[in-house]
Amino acid sequence: MADSRAIQVNNYPSSIPKAVVENLFGIYGEINKLWPTQGEDEDHIGYLIEYKDPTSAAKATNANGIEVLPNERPVVQLFTGRLPGRGRLDLDRDVTVDHEKARRETLERTVYIGNLYERISLDDIGDYFAVCGPIRARKLVPERTQESASALIEFVYPKSARLAVDHLSGNWLGDRPFEIIPAESVIGGRDFPMVSHDQLRASVEAPAKMMEAEAEAALADIEKRLMAKRARVE
Repeated sequence: MADSRAIQVNNYPSSIPKAVVENLFGIYGEINKLWPTQGEDEDHIGYLIEYKDPTSAAKATNANGIEVLPNERPVVQLFTGRLPGRGRLDLDRDVTVDHEKARRETLERTVYIGNLYERISLDDIGDYFAVCGPIRARKLVPERTQESASALIEFVYPKSARLAVDHLSGNWLGDRPFEIIPAESVIGGRDFPMVSHDQLRASVEAPAKMMEAEAEAALADIEKRLMAKRARVE
């Protein structure tokens, strides 16, 4: 049975000291204990982190996919095994990450937007699509021609991606209508936005930070407004 107070961190750069990792994840709440685990190679390490409060663990999953070093995006998810001292745990075998599952979950939050005007900026994209909910990452994708642009957007929540596909495709942005479909590739590499520890701390401590239940209610309200807007247009 999963321990709701614990998270599993995989693919973390081993060059980052344990004290820094503990300080970073301590942003989300008081840590009860932290265990290093074996990484995929000598350049990476994993961690099990147990918080005193289950809500801290839920908050900490917001760090999933944040680039801590160029091309380094650790995977952060709720831990689904037994913590050391609470049953047998083979760290080499049991503490692993399902990369395919993580990729599928990322794709559920990501949309592809085509036929954008060629001079559109990432800020333009972020401002427009924020109506569907908070955005984790954005990336412009070069087209074969110079007449249009396309982009990938990864939202924080899967429902935001569904809202964008269901309600915004065909809308006009600039001088042309754009199209939105579920993405077939994830945002990665150096184009993924860098987030500093200070920015991460600010995002966690902000009074308006939405917890998952609050976010679900907010997204439901957004969906109602988008449907009402579509009805007026039709």
